Amino acid sequence: MNRGLVVVAIAVCAVQAIAAEVRPFIVGAEQSQTRIVMLDPDVVAPAPAKIVWEWRPSKDANLRAAGLAGVFGNPSECKPSEDGKRILVCASDNGFAVVDVATTNAVAAGLIRLPDGKYPNLHSICELPDGNIVVAGSQGGGLVVVDIKSKRFSASPSIMTNAYHGAHGVLWDAKRKCLWATGEKPLTRFFYDPKTMTLRRDKSWTTKTPFSFCCGHDLVWGDKNHSSVAATLGNGIARLDLKGAEQTDKMEIVEELPGSVKGLSYQGGERLAVYMDKTAFKGKPWTTVNIHVDGNGASRVYTLPGSGFYKAHFYSGKLGRGRGK
Repeated sequence: MNRGLVVVAIAVCAVQAIAAEVRPFIVGAEQSQTRIVMLDPDVVAPAPAKIVWEWRPSKDANLRAAGLAGVFGNPSECKPSEDGKRILVCASDNGFAVVDVATTNAVAAGLIRLPDGKYPNLHSICELPDGNIVVAGSQGGGLVVVDIKSKRFSASPSIMTNAYHGAHGVLWDAKRKCLWATGEKPLTRFFYDPKTMTLRRDKSWTTKTPFSFCCGHDLVWGDKNHSSVAATLGNGIARLDLKGAEQTDKMEIVEELPGSVKGLSYQGGERLAVYMDKTAFKGKPWTTVNIHVDGNGASRVYTLPGSGFYKAHFYSGKLGRGRGK
């Protein structure tokens, strides 16, 4: 064999091996300091986690200008957009924001108040194909479609509520052109009408085995090909294979963890979970200092002392000027 070809082949294999070892960042909704952080994937416990990117609503110039910097207490979601360029944020104080990762500034934001004057307690958010967003309100409003196209920043944006009791998780499916939600049922499918900003409920799935929990919590893709969805139910994780979704009305309980699971994410054969493990930040018993990653024959934990994580996800996009803050 030509020696030059051998050298090239070895170099290619080396590059592939290095690429295979690259871990995604971890983005977390951290409530003790009202912020969204990204962690270095290679700094694991017992060493304290290393923050490599950070977004604080109190320091966001666009939010301050719009008078919205103070509506993000207890951030409850930090979902990466499909293209990795934005982080979708919402909070129990009912603020929402679409954050540009490159600039660490919001490009859209608002405060959700329902028509009856009450607040919905936001738990999840996702982008819709027409450029608007939908948020999940666990204490009212159900699935709330928000018009951010006509006004990017607003303390009273135009909204359309869609009944769904205990709404906690939303996930847009571009391939099947539908919205998945978890709340009163482990999983429900909706179809979106952009002309009216309404959602039509279609079909729901429960679990094959009884599960004593009031409603679903987090909702994510179960694999990189978007061929399955996974929902957290108390301390359990339920999965539905979408290829056979029309032939069943049951999800499979695939895992049970030591505590109530608040956040979930899958990537590269690994499962990330944020669950209650008795390390909560003072006064916030629903949080934890730990993010657990398991899979590929190994386990690791990311621990940020003094923190209060509520949700976390894998993130494979590029960091912007927020890096190292």
